[in-house]
Amino acid sequence: RKAVQLNPGDDSQLNDFVYRLITLGRDQDAEAMADEALAGRPQDANVLRNMGIVFSQLRKNRSAAKYFQQAFTIDNNDGIAQRLLDALLAADVEDVTTAQRVLAALGKPKVTGNPGFLLASAKVQMKLGNAREAGQSAIQSLQLLNPAMPNQILSWHSDMRQLIPLVTKHIDFLDDVIKRGTVPQANEWLVYLRNIMAANEPALRETAIKQLGDLAARAQGAEARQFARRGHGAVLFGEKRYQEAADSMRDGLKDFPEDPELLNNYSFLLAKYLDRPADAMPLAEKLEAIFKDAASPQAEILDSIGFVYLSNRQFDKAAGVLRNARNLATSARVALSASIHLAQAQLELGKKEEAIRLTEDAEKLMNETKEEIPDKDEIKADLAALKAKLVK
Repeated sequence: RKAVQLNPGDDSQLNDFVYRLITLGRDQDAEAMADEALAGRPQDANVLRNMGIVFSQLRKNRSAAKYFQQAFTIDNNDGIAQRLLDALLAADVEDVTTAQRVLAALGKPKVTGNPGFLLASAKVQMKLGNAREAGQSAIQSLQLLNPAMPNQILSWHSDMRQLIPLVTKHIDFLDDVIKRGTVPQANEWLVYLRNIMAANEPALRETAIKQLGDLAARAQGAEARQFARRGHGAVLFGEKRYQEAADSMRDGLKDFPEDPELLNNYSFLLAKYLDRPADAMPLAEKLEAIFKDAASPQAEILDSIGFVYLSNRQFDKAAGVLRNARNLATSARVALSASIHLAQAQLELGKKEEAIRLTEDAEKLMNETKEEIPDKDEIKADLAALKAKLVK
């Protein structure tokens, strides 16, 4: 705190200290430090916005809203307004009254011309019990999006999941929009989103798989078709229909040969579940080449590449890649998988003590993690098999 007092204009230092305090569970101290440092710059909208971003990154939305609101009072630009609305309408805040005031201050022309503001309006209307008006605002928002920009569509759907959280009602909403043809330019995306959700419902799964397969083969928009290719194979994989999943992914790679998700899933599937490690090798090598110059490659992809090397008995290469995967892992699931695979590689290299240490670390993480891991039973079985090898 003394360092911040001595250097009140050092925004980077302030943001870093506030972030650390929040991660330590000292939210009140973090806010007090921020308030003290910002007191001398009450009209600096940028520094207030940046402080709001620090709190929102750590899901402290009530505090974030305070700083965004102060920034908005000084500078009501669209970026600050959107961040303020997101914080006000977050599940742990839900300040509908203030959100209404912000939307009113922006004015109807600006709100109806901005997809983010329209979704915020939809959330407000839904909270007020006006489902019809909420739906209309959500559709107007979709009409403003570019179907060639997947991030826009997926972000819209993420907000819609909050707006209509019940899966069956959400599917009904998407079906209605598709049937009416209200947003024809986004229809293929709506079919994709509808069936990705429906695939999680046992009664709807088979129809969803068929419709995803049809979309993957026939969609005119390359972006929607690419996501359908990914989704179709992933759903089949989740159902343990491995050969069908492999066929789907193979066809997907004919259409999108550089797709990292398809390369990752197909190579891992071939090596682990279809006992075809040699066929997986060129796919993994291609994937590795794609991410060779990436500043921060995804740990899950590195784990898959490393496993393919392991399956092909290239233990030195496997160990190097898997060590990176383990170090970069940001989820317990990937850390567990990479640790088990690295331990297997080290054991094959004759480094039994290192393999034992990695196995113990994985077991400790497995017992302590609160993260929901879909394939936890399978990972437990892999860990048990590894421990059995280590006692021989």
